[in-house]
Amino acid sequence: MIDNIKLYFAANLFNGNFEKCRLREKKESRTEWTLRNPLNNAHISVWQHSNGVVTMKGSLRKWYYGDFSTKDLTLSHFIDATKQIAELLNVPLGVFNKAKISQTEIGLNVPTSIPFSELSKKIVAYGTHRKRKVRGKGMTKDNFGTIYFGERDCEFRLKIYDKSKEIADKDILSEGDAISNILRIEFTLDDKDAFKRKSLPQIADINGLIMHWAKLYELWAEEVGRIVLLNNIPDCGDMDLQDRLFAEALNNYSWKENIRNFEEYIVEHYEEKTISKWKSDMYKRINYLLDNYSGSNEYCKINFYKDITRYLIDLKDNGEKVSIPLMVALLHSNTRYISKGEFQDEPNNKGE
Repeated sequence: MIDNIKLYFAANLFNGNFEKCRLREKKESRTEWTLRNPLNNAHISVWQHSNGVVTMKGSLRKWYYGDFSTKDLTLSHFIDATKQIAELLNVPLGVFNKAKISQTEIGLNVPTSIPFSELSKKIVAYGTHRKRKVRGKGMTKDNFGTIYFGERDCEFRLKIYDKSKEIADKDILSEGDAISNILRIEFTLDDKDAFKRKSLPQIADINGLIMHWAKLYELWAEEVGRIVLLNNIPDCGDMDLQDRLFAEALNNYSWKENIRNFEEYIVEHYEEKTISKWKSDMYKRINYLLDNYSGSNEYCKINFYKDITRYLIDLKDNGEKVSIPLMVALLHSNTRYISKGEFQDEPNNKGE
């Protein structure tokens, strides 16, 4: 679940040493070291600052499994990785586990039943964030790039890419891994208060991650439920008028054109202080329609959820403590139907 992480020890809390690190750079304000895993080629960077603070950054998933594995870091292996690093730095584990989190990535490598080349075209939004797509630089053909949601300076953002292609480009595969249709879905929490803003203030250090590991899965599943997959909606007959208008617009116009028109309507007809709420409700309604009325012959959000659930079951079978019913409920939590009365409150008729 955890991939890259940035940790810091408050001034003079770190009581280890750097004997097993390689010196990279020494400045007046800080000294930078590289700590390599003696069992593979992975490494983390460590900075010793002049004010007594020690920070470190790196991928614990790669640290434990190697640079080219598709495996996701489980709780037991996360604990093993932290023990290894603490031992190499000669820091008592109790002290190491008090290291504060200033940045982390949570994500899973999900095997999907269709290739990324098809799935990437269907993914159009995450919550109210529009898609930004960056073409990758890999060697293999049919490079469909990485999909980003949220600006680079956002404290919480989403990245989706073809993990199987990333591994194929490197032409190295760890033993026991497979590379067919693996989708990386990864969220970055970009500052020390990001968990707090997600109502998880108890996750502030290594101990918090260990004690509340299941909460990482819950957060991931709930946020994945906000991803919008665009499909045709073939049957609008049993919808009310507003849903039918939404569905027909989604069927007949491009996603960008629809969102521009929907958002312009909201801006024109609602008070500024309520615009964010109405935009959020609009995306939830669209997500609901796409989840529940997409054509059965197409890969849709329900199929996406099934792929995710199968992978979560595999993780559970391999010892990870995951509540499958809760994960399924959280995946669906952002597409519950918004009642007609709630969404169709009369506009405030700005300017009148």
